[in-house]
Formats: sequence, structure tokens, C-alpha cells
Amino acid sequence: MNRVSVGRVGAIAANVVREQWRAKVSYFLAAYGLVLVLALALLPEIAAGNTTGKILLDIVLAGASLMGLAVAVFTGTRLLDREIERRTILLSIAKPLSRTEFILGKHLGLSVVLIVVALAATGMGLVALLPTGQVENLDWEAIGVTTIFALVELVLLAAIALLFSVITNGILASGLTLAVYFMGHLSQDLLTIGVQLDTPWLRRLTEILYIILPDLERLNLKNLAVYGILPDVGTLGLNALYGAGYTVIVLCLTTFIFARREF
Repeated sequence: MNRVSVGRVGAIAANVVREQWRAKVSYFLAAYGLVLVLALALLPEIAAGNTTGKILLDIVLAGASLMGLAVAVFTGTRLLDREIERRTILLSIAKPLSRTEFILGKHLGLSVVLIVVALAATGMGLVALLPTGQVENLDWEAIGVTTIFALVELVLLAAIALLFSVITNGILASGLTLAVYFMGHLSQDLLTIGVQLDTPWLRRLTEILYIILPDLERLNLKNLAVYGILPDVGTLGLNALYGAGYTVIVLCLTTFIFARREF
């Protein structure tokens, strides 16, 4: 088996970053900024005074994750589609570039884009909070840890989007990525519902779905960060390891499928 070249992976990743930025990723940030300004202007008028700060912070943290999701769904899932349409994939996977390096480079590039978008959205949100006077009341440690876990979730989401882009076309891949995202955040509830069911096969089905689907709630600390609460270090470490491990498994599956695909 050929060794993976960091240089070749980096070159593919850099090309993905350029392509994604040309795909008007900056427009997503501009639209987000507009929505954020409107939300910050209107919310104090409809929310109770003692809860406004927490709601605003929740909007900022959730908005950054949703920005990353939007980019992954609407542009990330079309990474292979564009290559196939232009027939450039035949050149891209030619030797000495291996298909493993191609997938790793695509994932690295998409992950970088999602991380930059999420950090930019978070920064925009925190800057927008300055006029409200809520910044000095923020728990920066909780916000920092929450942001890191949100980035781990986006890296995992990039791998899932890439997996579906290898299996099917862009539109269906977008729908499947969205479905996994929402079901991943509801997987714990799905398991709870299954335990209460009287039908054995339905209970078993919910257990299988819980095992297969990523438990994205392990990486979601936004609600806790709003109140300055974090899980213990051991739980954080296990959840981070879960996210990283699931990403590796998805990438291995993507590489396996892509290696056997004919163009």
C-alpha cells in the first residue's frame, strides 16, 4: 500500500478551500450577519429582561453551527459532482495521487472551510453582542469549550457529507446529510422512545438506529454554555474521542466505497 503524502493531501485541501470560497461561501456569512443584526435588534423587545442575554448567546452559538451545516449541505455535498461534471476527476485520481489521498484532501479542505465559517460567525455574533452590554457576563471558558465541540461536530459533518457525495448525486446527498444531522441530534430521544414501545421489533430498530447514527448531542454543549455549565473533564474527553472516532470510521467507509467506484 502506498504511503499517504501530506503534500498531495494538502494540495487537494487547498484547492477545495479555493473552490468553496468561489462558490460564494462569503455570501452565507453576509446573510448570517444580516439575520443576526435583525435578531439582536428585535429580541430585547419580545423577551423578558433577565433572559435576553442568555437567549442572545444561544442564538450566536446555534447560528454558528447552522452556518457550518448550511455550507456543508449546499456546497460540500457537491464536491465530487463538480469534478465528475467537468471530467476533472479522471485527472485528479491519476497516479501518483491515490484515491485515499483524494478523499483525505477533500475532507481536510471542507473541514477547514466549515471551521473558518463557524469561527467567523461566532466572532460576528460576539461582536454584535457588544452594544447590548452582555459580553462582560459571559462565561468564556464554557463558550470556548462549546465552540471546540461545535467544530468537532462540523468535521464529522464534513465526513458525512463527503460519504454521501461519493454514494449519490448532490441533491440527494444534501438531503441525506440534513437527515443525519437532525436524526443525530434526536438519536437519544429515539432510543428513549424505543424503550417505551411494546413492539419488540420496533424497539430493536430504534436501538440499531441509535448505534448506526452519530449521537451528535454528545458534541452539543450550547444549552449548557448559556448557563456557564460544563460536563466533567472525563465526559468531555470521551465525547471528543467519540466524535473523532466516528469521523475516522466514516472516512474509512468513504475511502472504501470511492476506491471501488468507476468513472
